[in-house]
Amino acid sequence: MSCTRCVDKFCTYKVPIFKHFDCQEVEELLKVIEHKEYKKGDVLFNEGELADTLYIINEGKLKIFNYTKDGKEQILHILKEGDFWGELQLLQETNFKCYAKAIEDCNVCTITKEQFQKLILEKPEMSLKVLEVVSQRLVHLESLALVLSDNDTDAKLAYLLVDLANHYGIKMGSKIVVNLPFTREDMANYTGLTRETISRKLNMFSEKGIIKIIGHKKIEILDLKYLNGLI
Repeated sequence: MSCTRCVDKFCTYKVPIFKHFDCQEVEELLKVIEHKEYKKGDVLFNEGELADTLYIINEGKLKIFNYTKDGKEQILHILKEGDFWGELQLLQETNFKCYAKAIEDCNVCTITKEQFQKLILEKPEMSLKVLEVVSQRLVHLESLALVLSDNDTDAKLAYLLVDLANHYGIKMGSKIVVNLPFTREDMANYTGLTRETISRKLNMFSEKGIIKIIGHKKIEILDLKYLNGLI
């Protein structure tokens, strides 16, 4: 298998933690990676299951979530192509503390705990990228916790829109075009609002000229500064 084929087909060229691997190391890595396909709605893992696998998203998107005390779904992260999950759990004997479900058809690469630990020892620079991603996730969760504790519905939706702009937005002139990775229901589960409130607030932002709603799957951010000011 040539290196060109490797990087064209699989996750190795998409994931920051593998960027220091040369061609031979990539081919060795592909020998231990397994590839799995999940349909939209499929569950990758449940809370309480043994955490012995690193999941790398090659194509598609999935959500990491938990349930609140009243049984409502709370989305914690949306993972897209090139993202990974399970790295912390692989450094110790533990179980998953959350759930993962595909929100699109997904192509996922997996590495076992044993192989992951071997890679960390062989490539110390890889651990630095892992720590960087973990740090970013902690900052995200702290910000999300603060927003969810606030009763300001405008601030909650603004936080979500800014987060989507940062992770999925495409700059086009003075606007940012966001192809929404999830449904209105998922937006509600992310912000702790109801679906009806999400729809009402989106329409309000649209009427004010802050955003432009295009169907159910696309939003144009017209005034990012205003949204940041609400958070």
